[in-house]
Amino acid sequence: MSIVLAFVHDKYAVVASDGRKTSPAYFENGGLRIKGAIENDNCDKTFELDQGTIVGVSAGLTEFDDKTIETHLREIIETDCTEGDEMEKVLNTVKDRMRERLESNKKIIINERKLDLILIASL
Repeated sequence: MSIVLAFVHDKYAVVASDGRKTSPAYFENGGLRIKGAIENDNCDKTFELDQGTIVGVSAGLTEFDDKTIETHLREIIETDCTEGDEMEKVLNTVKDRMRERLESNKKIIINERKLDLILIASL
């Protein structure tokens, strides 16, 4: 279970998450075979994007394809979004591209994983 907090004010926003990171679980024949173990309690799941105009936090899955969620998001925003895009367009692009990346990864059983993101943007 992850705990995520977000505080939003008209001039700033703060997001925070527990720092627990677990190893992957192993599923076989539709059932959990090996439960993920706690790797550490010091994983920072918070991040800033677009020079601090977007702050966020991830919960659940913290990295895949040897990249953190922050790195994936940064790549998506830098590649598929342009300055001046409406936030709704940015969020839909992030959602679609992240789904594509997750579904193309053969190590992730997408039906058994969860990726929650909280993104807060300055308008």
